[in-house]
Amino acid sequence: MSTTKQKKKNEANKATLRTMASQGDNKRCMDCNRSNPNYVVTNFNTFVCEQCSGIHRDQQHHVKGIGLSEFTDEEMENLKRGGNAAATAIWRPNLDRAAYPAPGETLKIKTFIINTYEVKRWYKQGPQETHHAQPAPHVHHPPAQTSNPSSGAVHLTNWQWQCGRCTLVNNSSDRQCSVCEAPKSAAAPAPAPAPAPAAQRTPPTANLFAAAPAPAATASHSLFSAAAPKQQPQQQPDLFAAAPTTTPAP
Repeated sequence: MSTTKQKKKNEANKATLRTMASQGDNKRCMDCNRSNPNYVVTNFNTFVCEQCSGIHRDQQHHVKGIGLSEFTDEEMENLKRGGNAAATAIWRPNLDRAAYPAPGETLKIKTFIINTYEVKRWYKQGPQETHHAQPAPHVHHPPAQTSNPSSGAVHLTNWQWQCGRCTLVNNSSDRQCSVCEAPKSAAAPAPAPAPAPAAQRTPPTANLFAAAPAPAATASHSLFSAAAPKQQPQQQPDLFAAAPTTTPAP
């Protein structure tokens, strides 16, 4: 397609999207009720405001500006079939608009978006899902939960807690649930980190090259002990000694 034809096609797509953004539920941001949204999230085929588009980008969702981006034929067809009303029927079919966070409440909007598309708090699967919404990449991994036996509330992280009454995930700065207004005091404390496993000790093995222990000394007779005391030799008679002289009798 030539540059001129592509430029005309892009301008036609922008005009079509501006018209769509001024009709029905598309006139208000999908996630905060701000009027005149000028961005679309192609993962869910929704129209959102500038602030919510930044939060969607932080969640690795694909966002395009109506007056700044080019759109493929497939993206245009999906947006025509989709829109905020169709997405609401899938992601928040039973949630009243009054429960939506107000424009400018960044932390509440972020929690609201995570609850909608990652936690799937109000999600309802239907046959129209394959036409109106594309699966979003999974990037959020909630940590292990610790429940409070007395209230059923759950503390997710140091910056999020889950309401024990309606299971909505709220920010740590919220003193009560943004939907059912249950107090934050019902949330369980943050889970303590699991202790590190003790190092396994290897039992000592016998050293084949170690010197054998010396045997204990026994009281046995030593062949090299001191000899018995020498006996004095008996005196032998001297055979050459002069015989004693005898005196003759008178």
